[in-house]
Order: sequence, then C-alpha cells, then structure tokens
Amino acid sequence: MNGKKGLGLLLAGIAAYGLYKYNKMNAAEKKQLKDKVKAKGQKIYEEYVPQDVKDLLAKVKPASAQENN
Repeated sequence: MNGKKGLGLLLAGIAAYGLYKYNKMNAAEKKQLKDKVKAKGQKIYEEYVPQDVKDLLAKVKPASAQENN
C-alpha cells in the first residue's frame, strides 16, 4: 500500500511540472505542441481503431453537429 502512495505522489509531481512548463511556453510553442499532439492522436486513430468503429463514429458525428446548431 505504501508503494502506491509514493507512486501517486510521483505522478502528481510529474503532472505539476508539466503544467508549470506548459504555462511558461509562449503562444507559438503552445500551438506547436497542440499540433504535434493532434497529429499523433490522428496517427494512432488511423492505425489502431477498427474500420467498423470509424464507420460508427462517422455516422454519429453529423448528428451531434446538427444538434449544436
């Protein structure tokens, strides 16, 4: 149990450091980081999500977009 407590504290420290570094970035660096994360997310989606799930999501997206208008 004590090991899990230390792990949680470590993860909280890493998260706090990441937030600190993000807040110190200028606008161009933040945009570059966001674009990089989006590109990696898209790559993971294209490689690992099965086609039937992609088809299902494609049907759901237009419906939710119409509800917002």
